[in-house]
Amino acid sequence: MACYKGRFMKSKTCIITGANSEIEKAKATRLTRKGHRVILACRNTERAQNAQREIGGDSIVVQLDLSQRASIHTFTDWVRHEIGRVDVLINNAADFDLPRTEQTMTKDGFETI
Repeated sequence: MACYKGRFMKSKTCIITGANSEIEKAKATRLTRKGHRVILACRNTERAQNAQREIGGDSIVVQLDLSQRASIHTFTDWVRHEIGRVDVLINNAADFDLPRTEQTMTKDGFETI
């Protein structure tokens, strides 16, 4: 059991999208140190694996590109069949490019943001 703000809670399964950036790595590290399983759901699995080495603990890298429906379906099917239950979702993934002035669309027809 992990203690969070003075309360005991059982180990949770947490998904963090975009977990290979600094803030999300810190969140993942804190969660794994408290005994939780963390799924690092990232577009770039190489960067995610580097982050996983820093995070340690019970962390899993899974490819997820939120700009592609096929990737979302593959990821959610994997979670449903391999994990079964998700307790926490921290959704941080983004494609943030301030200098970009032209509207950019995904192959599924969504504007990238």
